[in-house]
Amino acid sequence: MEDLGVAASKAPWSNLARMATLNALSGISQMTNTEIHVSQLECREVVMADARTLLGNPEETIVGVYLSYDGAARGHILLSFTEEVARQMVDLAMGQPPGTTVLMGEMEASVMGEMGNIAGSFFLNELANTIGAAVQPSPPAPIRDMAGAIMDVVIAQTMQSLDKLYLLDLSFQANERSVAGHLLVVPTEGVLSPG
Repeated sequence: MEDLGVAASKAPWSNLARMATLNALSGISQMTNTEIHVSQLECREVVMADARTLLGNPEETIVGVYLSYDGAARGHILLSFTEEVARQMVDLAMGQPPGTTVLMGEMEASVMGEMGNIAGSFFLNELANTIGAAVQPSPPAPIRDMAGAIMDVVIAQTMQSLDKLYLLDLSFQANERSVAGHLLVVPTEGVLSPG
């Protein structure tokens, strides 16, 4: 995995989020037994008023995994991919040739849920180590819906407590497959000033 060379305990939240995302990708790498090479990892701070189009065209169907977390810090995490990329991720996780998965059914949703669970756990482990306190994730909830509808739910749940959220645009190579997705992080309490 790529090392950004950032001291997370002294970094602003955006750098902490990037370090935690690298840890999340490490979890996916272990789950799929695949070496992952990160080609892009950019953290953007976005005001809530501009959040509805963050995951792309609001009318486009996306596949995501949602987790909330609680404890010393509270917040929300959403890992999202286009349907095409989600099918690639299922193939990767199941050791199948590219193009094997053509529909996102119950089994495929379960695979995505487990991937989101591992990625979220690895992300939160990095977060917990940095703030020096325990953080507990919720069970993962696979989601397949229009991007705008998913963002409406995220905004409704967080707008009263926070006016900003963070989107991590990520691209990586795994088994010569190019993968691009989004990791949406909404830290609500106890996170923005770690250390």
